[in-house]
Amino acid sequence: TFVCAVGNDFEKGSPISYPAAYDAFCLAVGAVRYDLDRAPYSNVAAHIDVVAPGGDLRVDQNEDGYVDGILQQTFVGEPNEFAYWFFQGTSMATPHVAGLAALLASQGITDPNEIHEAIEATAMDLGPPGWDPEYGWGMIDAAAAVAYHTPRRRQRRRGD
Repeated sequence: TFVCAVGNDFEKGSPISYPAAYDAFCLAVGAVRYDLDRAPYSNVAAHIDVVAPGGDLRVDQNEDGYVDGILQQTFVGEPNEFAYWFFQGTSMATPHVAGLAALLASQGITDPNEIHEAIEATAMDLGPPGWDPEYGWGMIDAAAAVAYHTPRRRQRRRGD
């Protein structure tokens, strides 16, 4: 399973971004802000699958006194001087989905199609009903995705 950012070029017309546009085993991820609106930079695309928190450094919607970025420990500039930084972007949203895919794999769900199905089928729909080019299937829901392939859930899906 590959998890790829759809890109941060909405204001440039949302050009197709690879590898996210490759359908085979690739989950294409867009970004939302704290209020679950599409992040203003996040591309809209015919190949977007889901969205996840990507931050918005222009606002403080949760009113905690900090910009609404994704907090990350890394370096900026000097590679041996690590600190905490706020970032934004579909590249900040993508690790949320990759982590969820890894969590599913740790539960024994290793088929990429089953991972895609669990993540997409349990996403919280944010746009028009069903899939749309702004949010894909919606915002990921880790608890629902992990529960999706349990034996009890499989029986309900099949109608047993």
